[in-house]
Amino acid sequence: MNVRAKRIFRSVAYVLAAYLFLLVIFSIVRQFTMKGVAEKYIVVEAGDILVRPNSNMLPGSSDRFWGGLTGHVALVVKGGAFSSLDENMGGIEVVEARLFNKNPFSYKNRIVRNRAVVHFGKKYYGRRYLLKMHINEERIKYVNSFIQKEKDKKYNLFSSKEDTNTYNCATFVRRLILVTKNYDIDCNKGKIIFPNDIINNSLFDTPNDRVRF
Repeated sequence: MNVRAKRIFRSVAYVLAAYLFLLVIFSIVRQFTMKGVAEKYIVVEAGDILVRPNSNMLPGSSDRFWGGLTGHVALVVKGGAFSSLDENMGGIEVVEARLFNKNPFSYKNRIVRNRAVVHFGKKYYGRRYLLKMHINEERIKYVNSFIQKEKDKKYNLFSSKEDTNTYNCATFVRRLILVTKNYDIDCNKGKIIFPNDIINNSLFDTPNDRVRF
């Protein structure tokens, strides 16, 4: 084996080793986050929010345990009831700003309507939150109107809170609640809004309005 081939082989070996290491770490983290989270019966209504917390290492973010990378936020548009162990999450649906969908992978780059299980499924057990908004049917009409108006807007990870031409998942949900309920859901009012800033809002301090499942 010549020198070039040895270098290529070594590089591939390093990449595979790093990949396997990350798989082990993620498996450990997943098992750790599941501990202490008992099975729950979840009732979700249109207007509620689903969130996966982000990493506390992101500058400007408020702290919330069990986070990972950028996290994710979506607004429920079709409610339902299900066990937290249910693979299909009762068939509930959400609207969310996405660059791409997972499971299966597909490019989106816009506001989309998805089954909640696509980005909040059982593999995130213990690392997802239901935030109860208690939006009445009359107010839901304003929510649906806003979604219809904004549905073709593009995704932008670095969209600012005041940008109304592009959105990321957190800025979209913040803008939606701000317009339809006249309430700023960003708890620390920082320059950037993160999923943790939504989870930690005192609006959800009422018992059973912030459910980790």
